[in-house]
Amino acid sequence: MDSKPYRFKKKKKPPGFKQPRTEFQGPQGPKSAKNPALARWQKPEGSEQYSELLTKLIGRELECMVCMYQIGWRGKIWNCEQCRIPEHLTCIKKWKESSGNRWNCPACNYEYTTEPKYTCFCGKTEEPVQHPMYPPHSCGEVCGRSRGNDCPHLCPQQCHPGACPSCTSMAAPQTCYCTKKTYQPMCKDKHIGQSCDEICGKKLNCDSHYCQNKCHEGPCQKCCVVITQDCYCGKESVTVDCGMPIVCQNKCNKTLSCGKHFCDKNCHAGSCGVCKLSPNLVSRCPCGKNSLDMILLNPRTSCCDPIPSCYGVCDKILSCGHKCKVACHNGLCPPCKATQKITCRCTRTIQDVKCQDLTKQILCNKLCTTKKSCKRHKCNQQCCSGLDDPYSDEHRCLETCGKILNCSIHTCLSHCHIGNCEPCKVITRVRIFCPCGRSYKDPPIRCGTKDMEIGCTFKCAKILSCGHNCLSTCHSGECPSCSQLIEKPCRCGKMFLPIGCGILTVSCGKICGKVLKCEHNCVEKCHNEECEKYIKQHLCKKKKDRCSHTCLANCHYPNPCPQEPCQVHISVFCPCGSQSIIAACGEGKVLECDDGCLKIKRDKALGTGEKELYSEELVEFAKGNMEFINKVEGKLATIIAKKDKVTFLPPMKEKQRWLCHELATHHYKLDTQSLDKEPYRSVYVYLTDTARVPQPVLSEFVSLVNQGIETEFEKKEIMASLLFYQLSSSVTTDDLNDVLQKFSGDFYVKWENDHSAYAHFFSIHKCSEAKKILERTPGQYSVVKMIMNTPAEDTTGFKKRFRNMKKAKEVLSFDDDEKEEKNIVEIKTQEKTEFVKKVEKIFEEKKGSIFQELNDED
Repeated sequence: MDSKPYRFKKKKKPPGFKQPRTEFQGPQGPKSAKNPALARWQKPEGSEQYSELLTKLIGRELECMVCMYQIGWRGKIWNCEQCRIPEHLTCIKKWKESSGNRWNCPACNYEYTTEPKYTCFCGKTEEPVQHPMYPPHSCGEVCGRSRGNDCPHLCPQQCHPGACPSCTSMAAPQTCYCTKKTYQPMCKDKHIGQSCDEICGKKLNCDSHYCQNKCHEGPCQKCCVVITQDCYCGKESVTVDCGMPIVCQNKCNKTLSCGKHFCDKNCHAGSCGVCKLSPNLVSRCPCGKNSLDMILLNPRTSCCDPIPSCYGVCDKILSCGHKCKVACHNGLCPPCKATQKITCRCTRTIQDVKCQDLTKQILCNKLCTTKKSCKRHKCNQQCCSGLDDPYSDEHRCLETCGKILNCSIHTCLSHCHIGNCEPCKVITRVRIFCPCGRSYKDPPIRCGTKDMEIGCTFKCAKILSCGHNCLSTCHSGECPSCSQLIEKPCRCGKMFLPIGCGILTVSCGKICGKVLKCEHNCVEKCHNEECEKYIKQHLCKKKKDRCSHTCLANCHYPNPCPQEPCQVHISVFCPCGSQSIIAACGEGKVLECDDGCLKIKRDKALGTGEKELYSEELVEFAKGNMEFINKVEGKLATIIAKKDKVTFLPPMKEKQRWLCHELATHHYKLDTQSLDKEPYRSVYVYLTDTARVPQPVLSEFVSLVNQGIETEFEKKEIMASLLFYQLSSSVTTDDLNDVLQKFSGDFYVKWENDHSAYAHFFSIHKCSEAKKILERTPGQYSVVKMIMNTPAEDTTGFKKRFRNMKKAKEVLSFDDDEKEEKNIVEIKTQEKTEFVKKVEKIFEEKKGSIFQELNDED
């Protein structure tokens, strides 16, 4: 069975790792123990590494850097000659096989070419035998290894792991830096010099004075004694440091050895030299092409003899690189008249320049627009050498920063820079006082630090503009607003509030209520500005000319109300008041009596008419509010008796308004409307042609229920609901009733939370129609969702069905509802036919007496 290949776990290299160069290793080991490239891998000298490795080895905590397992006492190991870290011998052999003939130590990366062997730590014994008195893998003999660093002593310790400890033997005697005293250092410190702390006394560079410093390392400093002495040419007296050359800025002008010419060098020491025009030195013509012996018949005998020219072209190389085109001549060559193509300093243009003008800087007319290092100023230099290079030295901003420092007093004096300025470094040498002058702090004080904070605990006590004293603690700058409590009127002037003297405007938080130009009340909280600035979209609610309803459009002041047919849905009754339909007020529809009305008349004549039924919610509310119910019934009966077209009921609570709407609309056949805002919201009652007093009234019906005589209620099931969400916190139940005024009596509102409410409908079709109308009307009421409600089968009663209702589901179609309505119509037609048959039997028995009475009534 083939064994799995051995995999080495490579050690992660530190960031910025570079493999050190190593010398070639021969069969006898490394060439040099002082390889500087391996100095960074050498473990610290002394007993630190020795004690650490020995402790881990004895405790079996030392790990092999190849396999990462512990190194035991009996297994064979291999020791690196450079870093002295032991590894498993088998791991090192596999490491060598994977690397080739040249392989490196996994710890220090030192290069080897020899075969790894199992030896003791000092390398004297191969295959050492374990002994209970010796450390693991040690031969037990004296180490005897060389410590390096030119130490002649061998390690006297027992064979041990790690580097040998530092040498503790004494070295040969040595002298101090000034060589006056002798001392004997330890071997490990022999390369470190020592000072005797006496005067050095060595001669300085001037050979006249001596070093007065203490015994020191290295050469002595230059002589700093100042002397005044004549210069070498003798023209001036110069003050210089001793040992420096004494020269002036004039020319020497000493007479040369020829006695006729003068030295043209600057002031210098030593002789001036031989005359340059001496016949011994000048042997060729000025251009150097021909020898003077070929030109002159008689040779020159004196330095004053002229040097003849050869009348050829000079051809000397000028500083511009061209050759001189003038005939052979003495002295300097004339300026070159040729031209060259030279690029300007910014290298954007090339110009033709005369050679004699090459000493000038060639510039173009283009300006540099690169931003400087501060990223604030632009270069604006003509022909900039650092064009388009923001990191060029030319674009280093040298302007003063000038920003205010953290102390808010001094400015930054550094060069213009990026980022925050350094903290202020100014140190105050004067005692500073707090703003009130009663506390102080002594210098030195560093500006811009916490030392500048005095921390005065006294009161400011300055007199403010209002006449009160400042109650704040000692502070700098202007005093804060007065905090003394006084009574001030609020913005709307309704009440006085205890408020700080420095607060100019006060709001009581209540609704303003002022009448606007459009005759609506301001609904903003108490404010100081004109109410017209806070106009919101109110409903007009002005009475229309053609009917008794109010305008429900948004406030359109000062324009008149739109002359559109009234869209408020009302109940239109037939002349006898038995039947009704819902229609828009502006349509003017009229409902005629039909067979149903005749049936009702016959029932009344026979005494078999249907009694008025009330919902369970009305009965439950009336049981605890009989006094209020009696007042409402009396008021509604008075309206019908006196035939008052519009009657105003006093302001009341929401639940009481709901009862007024339910009684007046469904049972008394009157029109109602809620107007005004809370807490002044009230109910307006409008007389209709079909108004009547129900029999029995609600109070009588409740007494019958209490006696157990009446147990049947008007049953209404919730078929669908509209969910309003994303409503503002100012929306009330009356606002939702006004929006759905067209469907008054076919729904009621139930709040889910502060921003969402349900409008529960008793008909799916009316709920769908209301949803379409709301979605076409922009505003917060258009965010609505229609849901279908399924009542539980095992509960009875209106409240129980609503409470135990299943989870609402979204309406997808109305097919099921249409089927239910068709079934209801069929059932009603069957009941009608049965009822007609019963009436016919009665007619036969009465022999037509009833018809005669009906004709008389008509």
